Amino acid sequence: MSERRTTAYLVGIGFLFLLLILAASLGRSYLSGAVEKDSWTKRNERVLSALPIYPGATKARAPYSTGERDPYAKTTTANGGPYWGYWTTHTYTLPLGARPDLVLGYYAEHIGKWILEPVLGSTCEVKYRRGLAMLKLGACDGSLTLSVNYEESD
Repeated sequence: MSERRTTAYLVGIGFLFLLLILAASLGRSYLSGAVEKDSWTKRNERVLSALPIYPGATKARAPYSTGERDPYAKTTTANGGPYWGYWTTHTYTLPLGARPDLVLGYYAEHIGKWILEPVLGSTCEVKYRRGLAMLKLGACDGSLTLSVNYEESD
């Protein structure tokens, strides 16, 4: 075998070895969950803290965050992941007589540069998008829910 052919052969094997290492590294990240809950939910909280609260609404329960499972994952971790993001939700009790249309109208006027994405078939829920962030807003049955995924990717 010529020296040139041997060099090409070794370079090719080296390249394949690097691809194998990269694939193993990406696979490990993919299986262990690509996002870190604490930093993700802190970003969600920053978005939520910038939103107005409907006048007279009172906090109904502690905020909570739920993982959005990666639908393409082939395996599941012990905590149900991997997740490709987290939704953080704040829940409030609306004042007596607060109609859903008035609450949704209030948010349409007061939340700034969010783009409305109506929820088909619902008169008390809407979605808003700003960049990759998604806000779900519900004003159903005397309750107000504000849920954010700061980097929704669907």
